[in-house]
Amino acid sequence: MACGDRRLACSACVFKYLINARNQADRWTVDSAGTGDWHVGHPADSRARDVLAKHNVPCQHQARQVIEEDFGKFDYLFVMDESNFANVKAFEKRAVKQGIKPNAKILYLGDYDPKGVKIVEDPYYSRAKDAFDICYEHCYRSCEQFLNKVEKNEV
Repeated sequence: MACGDRRLACSACVFKYLINARNQADRWTVDSAGTGDWHVGHPADSRARDVLAKHNVPCQHQARQVIEEDFGKFDYLFVMDESNFANVKAFEKRAVKQGIKPNAKILYLGDYDPKGVKIVEDPYYSRAKDAFDICYEHCYRSCEQFLNKVEKNEV
């Protein structure tokens, strides 16, 4: 499960791609949800879809917002930056108030980046032409490293 914004569609699609390549799709439930409701019901940003297509990564994504039940359903909730983290922690508090026992670990996806880049930058507002490519590469490296650590029981 990935939480955030435009970056989450990329990370969730990459994660699905990687677990399929590792024949592990049956071991994971992957979804993505934004912390806000701005894009609910919409597909991933066209620039993100273009980058994913360039790398042959399928992306059947329709935006939704995080709900309190996510904290009981998922083992891991990935965030992209400090703002995502604060928003997800607020959702977690509401879940607890509703009697939901959270099992989800809230983690920064970038904590698994082998290059050590913790924050996955939002490409949406960037003027850089390759911003979505950079976001894809960051998500790919981080998801791959996370899966490597899971396989070694290091998470």
